[in-house]
Amino acid sequence: LVVVDRLGFRSMRHLFGSLLAIAATAQSAELARDERVIFFPTLGQRVPNAAAWELEIHGWVFEPEKRRASLAAFQAALGLKLEDLSTAEKAVFAESARWFLVDNERGQRVSIRVGERTHRLKKSGPNGHFFDRVRIEAKEIERLRGGPSDNRVSLRTVNPASALHDQQTQVHLLEATGLSVVSDLDDTIKISQVTDREALLRNTFCRPFQAV
Repeated sequence: LVVVDRLGFRSMRHLFGSLLAIAATAQSAELARDERVIFFPTLGQRVPNAAAWELEIHGWVFEPEKRRASLAAFQAALGLKLEDLSTAEKAVFAESARWFLVDNERGQRVSIRVGERTHRLKKSGPNGHFFDRVRIEAKEIERLRGGPSDNRVSLRTVNPASALHDQQTQVHLLEATGLSVVSDLDDTIKISQVTDREALLRNTFCRPFQAV
């Protein structure tokens, strides 16, 4: 584990967001019926000399791949033999592998709701990812957080009529001072067995998450 002073944390934002990769999935009415959007948990910081917070937004727009041929080709490329997998492992692999076989959607715009306000975000790039920043008044942030010790604010996708979807994601509010812990993932948070290729592949693609 590495302990990092928050004042020097800016350069590590994307790493922190990646470690929080448990994301909420929703279908937005602004997108086609076969497209999906994921919002990754991100960070929010106070705006210097202003009574406001700036929230980072990072999302991904894609179309799931449903063709079995693509799944079989991916399995072969990894060197996994289907006959060696249990029924449960095959099911987990089918779900895990599809995240690597999506069709990224460029030029898409998604709207989110923070409190009572709706924000239309920047377009997605060629890889389907989009990044934006939303400024929210400090008093609104205080109303949205669950209490003084709750450092999270929830976001939801919305359609043009502002009807909320059921899924949501969160922005983690980062104060200017304090300590944060940044950790590796494999064999630190989850069991991967990185020194054994076959076990690594199975633990990554074919088995449920197991905490260390």
